[in-house]
Formats: sequence, C-alpha cells, structure tokens
Amino acid sequence: MKFSIDRDSFAKLLKKIDSVCTKNGSFAILANCLIEAYDQQITISGTDHTFTLRVFSKASVIEEGKVLVNAKLLSDTIQGRPSGTEVVLSSNASQLQVVCGNFKSRLLLADDMEYPQIPAYEATPS
Repeated sequence: MKFSIDRDSFAKLLKKIDSVCTKNGSFAILANCLIEAYDQQITISGTDHTFTLRVFSKASVIEEGKVLVNAKLLSDTIQGRPSGTEVVLSSNASQLQVVCGNFKSRLLLADDMEYPQIPAYEATPS
C-alpha cells in the first residue's frame, strides 16, 4: 500500500479514530486502526467492540492495499509534523513508513487477520 495525503486532513481523521480505539490491554488488537487505500480514497476504521467508526478521505493512492497499525502511535507521529505538508505512507509486509518532508519514521504493523470484521455499510438517501 502507498498513498499521499494532506497532513492536516489526515491528522483530523486519525484524531477521530484514535478516540474510538481501545487503550486498555485486555484486547491489544483494538488499539489499532485499519487503513485501506483504494480508488483514490482511504478508509480508516477503528473499534472498541461496542462502537465502530469509519472515516473516508480522498488521497493520491499509488498502490492499493490495507494495513493495521497502532492508532495512537500513528496519530502522534502525524500530529508532530508541520501543518500544510504532504504525508506519504507506504507499507511492506511488517512496517508502515511515514514520510513528511525530511522526516521519516517506521511503525510496526499488526496482523490484519486478527482484527474484528467490521460490517460493510451502505448509505441510503433519506
């Protein structure tokens, strides 16, 4: 997976998702968020098994895919970057690389097969 997105937009999305992800140690996998990049859009999902939040944004998707990464670590990493910059995220089998200007960081990925299935949601006009 590889995509680029405006830092400010991404930071807002991550802040929302991080508020949902579990912080206690009983279900460590729920401290992660699922990021999916397809069709020039990203979807970020988080859950605590009671409440689920899924947010969407346009992004420049270079390589489609999905990753599961610690929501708090990613949010803190992005929040620490300068406003108005572009963030590029790319993954391999075990790490997510975050690049913003001269800054580079790598975060370990979790196994997305262990993450709970989040039901698909289709919006219907009311």
